Formats: sequence, structure tokens, C-alpha cells
Amino acid sequence: DDAIKIALLKDLATNVKANGNLLDATQVEALRGAVDTAKNLDVRVGAAEAHGALNLPPEHVKALILQTAPK
Repeated sequence: DDAIKIALLKDLATNVKANGNLLDATQVEALRGAVDTAKNLDVRVGAAEAHGALNLPPEHVKALILQTAPK
């Protein structure tokens, strides 16, 4: 259910802010995939919020921005 996904993604963002990035590369990539491909816009926003909280190197964010930029 999308409402549960949104709540979990927001909780993930909160936990990352409090405890730091404890995700492995596979989990980060799955989160990035949700930002890029989730059908529900609110899920994409929640995933983007959690992704932003990770404080990843700029290369990760740059690639994501370039992939999702309108053409």
C-alpha cells in the first residue's frame, strides 16, 4: 500500500538524520530506483526525502537529477 510506503520512507529519513547512513549499496540503489520510477508521486517524494537525508556524495545526486530532468 502506498500510504505505508510513504510512512516508512519518511521514518527512514528521520532515522537517517538521527543515526546516519547505515544502508548498504544495494539498499541505496533500491531507494534511488524508487525516486526514479515509483508510479505514485507521493512515494517518489518520500523516497527523495530519504535519499536526500543520506548525504551521499554529489555524484549520486547529480546522476539522479540528470536522469529525472525533463527533456
